[in-house]
Amino acid sequence: MVTRLSKESEIDEPISEPRSMDWRAENKLVREHIVRVGLQGSYIPRVGEIVLWVPRLNGGELKYNEQERSYQIYSSKRHRFIGRPDWRAGTVSEVPDKDPVVLEDLIEPTKKTWEVNYSGFRVETFPDPNSDDKSASLQYQYVHIYVLRPFNSWPTWLENVPQKEWHPSIKHAMTVMSSVSMVNKYHFKGVWPNASIYCRGMFLGPEMIVVGDTVRLKPKGAAVSRLSPITDVMVIKRIEFRLNSCIEDAQSPHLAKSYAVRVRGNVYTYLPTRAYRTSEGYGSQPLNQQELTDAFQQVGMSEYGAWYCTHKPGTAVDISHDMIIGRCYEPTAMQLMFGHISIDYDLFGTLVSRKWSRETDERMEDGQDWFWADYRVQALSLDTLNGDEVGRYSEAREPRMWKGVLNILDGTATQADWEAAKLPRNAGRQPGRPSKSQFAEVQKMSSLVSSGLNMEGSANMSSDDETVNTSSEEEIDKEERDLVAVKGSDTGTPPDIARLTQQKDGSVKDRNDDDGDDEDDWDGDPAVLIQSFKPHPLPIRDSPVKHPQFKRPRIDF
Repeated sequence: MVTRLSKESEIDEPISEPRSMDWRAENKLVREHIVRVGLQGSYIPRVGEIVLWVPRLNGGELKYNEQERSYQIYSSKRHRFIGRPDWRAGTVSEVPDKDPVVLEDLIEPTKKTWEVNYSGFRVETFPDPNSDDKSASLQYQYVHIYVLRPFNSWPTWLENVPQKEWHPSIKHAMTVMSSVSMVNKYHFKGVWPNASIYCRGMFLGPEMIVVGDTVRLKPKGAAVSRLSPITDVMVIKRIEFRLNSCIEDAQSPHLAKSYAVRVRGNVYTYLPTRAYRTSEGYGSQPLNQQELTDAFQQVGMSEYGAWYCTHKPGTAVDISHDMIIGRCYEPTAMQLMFGHISIDYDLFGTLVSRKWSRETDERMEDGQDWFWADYRVQALSLDTLNGDEVGRYSEAREPRMWKGVLNILDGTATQADWEAAKLPRNAGRQPGRPSKSQFAEVQKMSSLVSSGLNMEGSANMSSDDETVNTSSEEEIDKEERDLVAVKGSDTGTPPDIARLTQQKDGSVKDRNDDDGDDEDDWDGDPAVLIQSFKPHPLPIRDSPVKHPQFKRPRIDF
């Protein structure tokens, strides 16, 4: 699209990638997935997100220990704390497919029809993004949501836990908190040399954010050493990925000299002092119940308090992705997970993680604030996800084969495309290949086997008495390939179809099947063949005969 823009100067059209196997296979599925994600609770983890998780609670529950001033596992049966949870960071590779997740699952799993591998989340331990060793991803487990927590809330759950006792995956995950990747690009608009790509979602640090989500905004001037309470939220209406000063050279590794993300939406606050004021100086009124329902997709947002619009009605606000802290969860979910409904619970964790990422992610250059990834697994530097090889590491990514498949789907395939596509052939004897007798080399059998089959005469047949085929295997294969090329190139159909001809009675016959062998073509009653077959009687010996050729095998232990 950038190359076209440099030639046409202006483009404004939907994005279509018919020559991309990824786009052809995933575009519709991704759109459906985004719709489903938007309809579920914002507190539910999404595929590709990084979360904090505990492999097991040993029959207990997470509870704050006032004496230790940290969260520990509390046993209701023993009426005491039984130890610290083994928190680690993990990638969500599967979400519940059968039983829906409900708010009560945040306390303990409700009764499910399906087992945890269908009603739970598959979480894989996060590996080191700066290392080639990704074996940690093989450590996975299916768990319910009550042992999962938002990753950037780690300061809450690891309070007063020495860093030397942290699981290594936690700092590994912090390394990728300054990564960005766009999801489902659907429209391209640009006037040379600048352009914009509109997307339905994006991955920002640990979370996936889609159009329609309510996100919490970073307070003005907030930093690790200077924290302020979060007061504003935005309901996202549009996500725009901007290409500033596009590069015309097609060989350049970059599309533009700089990139930026602009998120547009309506901003609301619970502080009356930040509400929109008219020119007369009057502040706006808080949203009524109907306006709250129209403004937020989440249920129960009024429990946070009164909400005010920060800008003139009918307008919108553009912000940078750096201003987004994370999704705003439903108040009930916040109460069940954290025991309060404060929306700035992870501000410190988010800022610290981003700072750590900019200092430790070896893929980022000095002074670079964000790592721009083409897709999520590249942002996380993963080799496998859900047990499958992903991204550029996948052995299934064969461009030549995919090109052949796309040409077949589009009806423009050549013989080379059919061969490159590696489509499965029909089972059975390949047409045109001469059949070979099962006893073609019977002379190599022992005399005992030959006599048992009543074939003493044929077993001692000399090479002069055999029918010799002067054509080598290579010549036969070459003739078959030539035949396939001639008969397949006229119609652009695969070789197996090109060899077949339609008969008058509606049956299909192989063009090459003229070898006079009626056994394979016989279509009568099978019982006739069975009755006509009379096997030779095997000789029965009264006593076992020792034969020097057959010895008991030796078994070494």
